[in-house]
Amino acid sequence: MDAAIVDLCVGDVELALLPAIILSTFDRSLRRRIVGSLVGVTMILIVNPLRIFTVLWAGSRFDWRVAELMHGFTFRVMLVLIILGFYYIWYLKYDSIAEALNGFTEKTRSILKK
Repeated sequence: MDAAIVDLCVGDVELALLPAIILSTFDRSLRRRIVGSLVGVTMILIVNPLRIFTVLWAGSRFDWRVAELMHGFTFRVMLVLIILGFYYIWYLKYDSIAEALNGFTEKTRSILKK
């Protein structure tokens, strides 16, 4: 069996869907929505090649039927969970993450000044 990477494999739908959901959340500031969209797109661009690699690896290592199961069901569910999970974290935990990162950068600056 041959594997083919087609247009849907590159994550176009996810790359459009996540920023659309985030940018349409009008009870958050525009800056927060833009940052969330950029971080979300970056996450998808990192995770998707790993997903493609895993499917191809499973097909070559085990059986292409295993790869088809992973691709057809498991990874579609995983992509939905990743998008929903990212949105949940962005929507509810953004402030605490931003505070933690701000504290981290302040500590780093003070260390570098010494």
